[in-house]
Amino acid sequence: MKITNFLVLSFLLFAFTATSIFPRAVHAEAVIDAFGDEVKAGDRYIIGAASNDFAVTATSPIICNSDVVFSPMSNGLPVIFSKVVESNDSVINEDSYLNVDFVAPSCRMAGVSTMWKIELRLTARGFVVTTGGVAGLNRFTITKYEGGNNLYQLSYCPISEPICECSCVPLGNVVNRLAPSTIPFPVVFIPADRITKFAVLSFLLFAFTATSIFPHAVHAQDPEAVIDVNGNEVTADARYFIRAASDDNTTTLAVSATSRIICNSDVILSSMSNGLPVTFSSPVGESGDGVIREDSYLNVNFDAATCRMAGVSTMWKTELTPTMRGFVVTTGGVDGLNRFKITKYEGGNNLYQLSYCPISDPMCECSCACVPLGNVVDRLAPSTIPFPVVFEPVADQSS
Repeated sequence: MKITNFLVLSFLLFAFTATSIFPRAVHAEAVIDAFGDEVKAGDRYIIGAASNDFAVTATSPIICNSDVVFSPMSNGLPVIFSKVVESNDSVINEDSYLNVDFVAPSCRMAGVSTMWKIELRLTARGFVVTTGGVAGLNRFTITKYEGGNNLYQLSYCPISEPICECSCVPLGNVVNRLAPSTIPFPVVFIPADRITKFAVLSFLLFAFTATSIFPHAVHAQDPEAVIDVNGNEVTADARYFIRAASDDNTTTLAVSATSRIICNSDVILSSMSNGLPVTFSSPVGESGDGVIREDSYLNVNFDAATCRMAGVSTMWKTELTPTMRGFVVTTGGVDGLNRFKITKYEGGNNLYQLSYCPISDPMCECSCACVPLGNVVDRLAPSTIPFPVVFEPVADQSS
């Protein structure tokens, strides 16, 4: 009898407190399509761009083994959503883990997955959304896009070790491909059987509301440009010496390499006469104007044509060096996977500091803060004491 009473009471207690214990589960808002209806699992939708007449499609009409790209609305391919955690409720809710599939029966009959996943594409210089995913292992979410009614953004949510808190990564338009980006891409969900009606209305709607729906896109400001010693903006692919004055202000140190061959060398600080030029490049989609900006992810390369011809990377990365009893900056990095930043050095005009920004998994932001780089026994290495630097353009010898 007592156990029966306990079961009754426990059920009532749970029912009374569920909304406070699980607010996200109970109050998660439904994703709304372009016509004001709830988006449903298993139904077919076109994912349309909110800012123009483009829609999500595939690199190949065959769809199987294709990347996810943006193309005119007339070429849009339907997708279906399914919940990673199975539920009797067919409504797709915001911020819930989802599988996304292109609708392609011919691929499924051939045993080829059209489920979305993330994959490294060397031709695209980074990660892109493609097909061939596995249910439950390739998680996406739909969240509200800031400032717009029924506008949403897609994110990819990597799976990693339990101790690693991996944030979901927004997806954007990177050279007409759906790919991880710092700039989320606003989308709408259009029922596939109502796409014609949407196409007629979308242009008028956007023309009337563009400036109010996209205030950040219209008025967005880029971060400040990094400035060289001559007062000019530092630009991508131009050659620079990274130098700094020593503490006694008598000797000028510059970034160099442990070997004049440069290939497979560590990054050291040496006299200015031995300094080696570097070039900076921004990850795809971060900056389209060629200007290197503060607090933006960068690739850093020694300028060494002979190494590139030999297929050896001079891109900077960090590596554990037993002889140094710690990590140092060295060469041999991979584009996009070895991220650095330039930020203002406190208390100095046009003085900057370099930082390394680690990632434990290429698509996992594991709450890892960028680590300042300093002078550690004349090597450039992670340090609690940032090393102030300036950027000096390499003189054009042809002039």
